[in-house]
Amino acid sequence: MLADRLDRYALQELLRRRLWEDPIATSPELARLWLRQARDPAINDRLNAGDDDELVALLGCGPGLAALPVDELTAAAVDLLPGSPYAAAEFAEVAWRGGRPDDAHTILRAARQAIPDQPVYRRHRDLLELWAQAAALDAAAAADVAAARDAARVVADDWAAEPARSRPAGAGPEQVAARAVLRAVLSGRTADAPLLDLTGLAGDLAPGTGEDPAARQRLRADQLVAASDRIRSGALARTPTGAYLRALLDGCDVAARLLRLQAAILDADIPDADAQRATAHGRAAAHHDASRCAQTTPSQGPCCCCSTARPASRTATPLTGSPTWHCFRSR
Repeated sequence: MLADRLDRYALQELLRRRLWEDPIATSPELARLWLRQARDPAINDRLNAGDDDELVALLGCGPGLAALPVDELTAAAVDLLPGSPYAAAEFAEVAWRGGRPDDAHTILRAARQAIPDQPVYRRHRDLLELWAQAAALDAAAAADVAAARDAARVVADDWAAEPARSRPAGAGPEQVAARAVLRAVLSGRTADAPLLDLTGLAGDLAPGTGEDPAARQRLRADQLVAASDRIRSGALARTPTGAYLRALLDGCDVAARLLRLQAAILDADIPDADAQRATAHGRAAAHHDASRCAQTTPSQGPCCCCSTARPASRTATPLTGSPTWHCFRSR
């Protein structure tokens, strides 16, 4: 490809000045070019520029992210270590948003191994382990919820010491614990007390007790709604790159209604069952319409993580990725 021969500044000029048609904007070839820019410190100057334009453009390649080599993403992450675990994890997010949580897990584990096992870097290693466990939740059908909970507990002890301005809005221990709650409930279980405590929901929700199947379904519905609300609060902007997570949370809203419907049926409460059924159908239709509207009218609003405006571009909605990931960028 001719663009491969351009130097960094000529390529920057080409990518920023053109409005790409969707087949090109979402192609693996353009994704590779944006990855080259995103990992180039002379272009993606994190210290002086303070924006994330190259990363946002890369994420906007959507389906093209699926073809990016995991070795290149891993190298991009490791290049930023040991000093910048947040920035390194952004390259795992690229794979994660491309529907590749197993590759995201691989990148995060490699990043953790690249950091010296020394006390000064303990928090950095713990953070990367937390995010690796969050990726594992999405990468495996039978994920180890307990491992994610334990990693969140380790990070929670030090989270207050992290500079507030550098914390990823959607990647704190409460957010990861809330994702573990989602996985537990959607797997047919209820979240236990330690996990609810990590999400900050223990005061509002009780762990599963008793044998009444109707009460159990209502409890699962309550936990699903509360965990979804906690994740939704993590700086979700109405932008295409976050569309897949908004769709999941909307689906959880419908699932909670269906759980309450099942509880009503178990209790032989016909009026409540009819009401829950009608509500589930109505909300599913409303969420579907909202999702289609969001895909055709992408937001150009500010990024909640770094307060920089998203550059105007013609990109399609990214490929639907992992069910619970929304970590380092809100657009």
